[in-house]
Amino acid sequence: MVSAAMLGSLLAGCGGGESESQGASTEPSKEASPAVAASAAPQKAKYKKLRVGFPGSGQAAIGDLSQIAEAKGYLKEELAPLVEAYELIPFSGSGPAINEAFATGELEIGIYGDTPNVTLKSKGIDTTVVGIGNAALDAAFVIPADSKITSISELKGKKVATGKGTFMHRTLGEGLASEGLKQSDIQFFQMNTTEAQNAIQANQIDATVITTTIALKLEETKTGKILVDGSKHPEWKGLNVMAAKTDFAKANPEIVTAYLKALHRAWEYAKANPKEVKEAWAKASGYSVASFDYQYPDNKLGEFFNPDPSSEIVKRLEYTKNFLLENELITKDVDVAKWVDRSYYEAALK
Repeated sequence: MVSAAMLGSLLAGCGGGESESQGASTEPSKEASPAVAASAAPQKAKYKKLRVGFPGSGQAAIGDLSQIAEAKGYLKEELAPLVEAYELIPFSGSGPAINEAFATGELEIGIYGDTPNVTLKSKGIDTTVVGIGNAALDAAFVIPADSKITSISELKGKKVATGKGTFMHRTLGEGLASEGLKQSDIQFFQMNTTEAQNAIQANQIDATVITTTIALKLEETKTGKILVDGSKHPEWKGLNVMAAKTDFAKANPEIVTAYLKALHRAWEYAKANPKEVKEAWAKASGYSVASFDYQYPDNKLGEFFNPDPSSEIVKRLEYTKNFLLENELITKDVDVAKWVDRSYYEAALK
């Protein structure tokens, strides 16, 4: 994983090319949005500390717009007038751990997978989707390097591990369903990414579903091999969703808007400097540039990292919600159209 400090040193001095063109969508905004109302609000005291959660193990998540925004100083510039301090907090337990932190009031914002986001909302925790961190989260089925398994169908009755409640868990379900299987047809083991990697390398499990970047590193080091990934199954790809506690967002719309403005600036930088960004990620993370090229082909970082929670994002979240309902991973419906509020991003563009 890449720390903000490490990426900052690597990106410092990378070629400019940052564009201030807004590229605003023509989609209608919602009436009486708190983000728009904030512009007329009187000056108020700075917020004490903004806490933002990410999946990670000791460092910020690889490839997220927030990481670029932190490294380039955009977050500091946009948030300084509004908050006394902010903290980017990594969670080794990924989405489920972030959900717990939301539920116990330890976070104002989380940027993490769509699957745990929908799960949290379905349990009655009041969040609002205000932006996107990554629109192309990708996971792969990985087997031990000497495994004779050649298809997902052969995993029936086998030991398969992934993080329960993560976007990778949905990829597992999608992959099994593509072969007419259910989770009950395998021996499921709950493991975080590090545990799953170790288990694959030690031949303790028959397969795992982990991020494509990590899967490719296992292949490169010949300690595992990819069985199937999302390159031919775009419907398996997940989203890194930026969700804010609804009461926080309504009370502090200018903070949410400032954060999104920093993300928009980071997006513009990534579009203009894709090669430099991927090289920086590779140097700081220990993963190869080839792994980032594989996950984000043709240097189209603008396509993958657009922070706009557009109508297309609503459709993808609806798809995720329906999958979770159909597979009884959640029991209560979520009104996705009402859950997503694009007005904060629209305000950031202004």
